[in-house]
Amino acid sequence: MILDAEVFERDNKVFMSKVCPTHGECEELYFGSYEMYKKFSTYWMDGKGAHAPNVMIDKCSCPNNCGLCSNHLSHSGLANMIVTNRCDLTCWYCFFYVKKGLEGAYMYEPDHTQVRAMMKTLRAERPIPGNSMQITGGEPMLREDIADVI
Repeated sequence: MILDAEVFERDNKVFMSKVCPTHGECEELYFGSYEMYKKFSTYWMDGKGAHAPNVMIDKCSCPNNCGLCSNHLSHSGLANMIVTNRCDLTCWYCFFYVKKGLEGAYMYEPDHTQVRAMMKTLRAERPIPGNSMQITGGEPMLREDIADVI
């Protein structure tokens, strides 16, 4: 569900306030400096969007099935390519973490063909092909083949 929001300045900071019919009112810090917000706002513009989004708008329920849809008015500035959800840390808050030996744990690790397909999809974006990719996940360096992936 996409909610309308009010953006306002208070104490030289920028806040965002919105009301959700399920969860009620929420106010969050949006920008730590009003002066910087004004400066950065001069660069704000709507782009042309993607000509072939990977999520169809009739199936989109922001933010539950996030992806490039026709609501996005910009191209991919930095694509995150997830190459694993394995990690050697145990951060309780991380949604990537797969506990070793946990029965039924789902491990995500695309093979080289899938990685190539993700890269080709990014480069096929129009009107502006994606040109920047961040390899991420749980801890990508846990993949023995990470050098080949790169």
